[in-house]
Amino acid sequence: MPSNKRQWPRVRAQLTVQYCYLDSDKNQICWDTTAVRDLSEGGMCVTAMKSFALGEKLNFIFTLPSNPLKKIQIEGKVASCNPFISAYGELAKGIFVAHVQFCNITDEDREIIRTYIAWAIEKRN
Repeated sequence: MPSNKRQWPRVRAQLTVQYCYLDSDKNQICWDTTAVRDLSEGGMCVTAMKSFALGEKLNFIFTLPSNPLKKIQIEGKVASCNPFISAYGELAKGIFVAHVQFCNITDEDREIIRTYIAWAIEKRN
């Protein structure tokens, strides 16, 4: 039986995040808003309208329902980015799925995410 390489529990999340990245063609910072597919203390999976390179840095801003007054700001690096494939096996042109690992997360933000994940797991059961 293969071992699970994930260090933290991961939950499906119906959240919206804002993120920014450096557009190298225009040499400017671009902002976008997208949906979170899942979340853990170590990272998140998001949909995106562009493909990102492995290791590319993204900055995220979001809140969680368990602590809606606390804005979380986290830098992440892209661990993988692949074209989105629908449940029917069809390629969704221009949509990508990016797995992002958090970098330099504060203890306070990690605790807020941990609390949200515990709440989401309890709610699911």
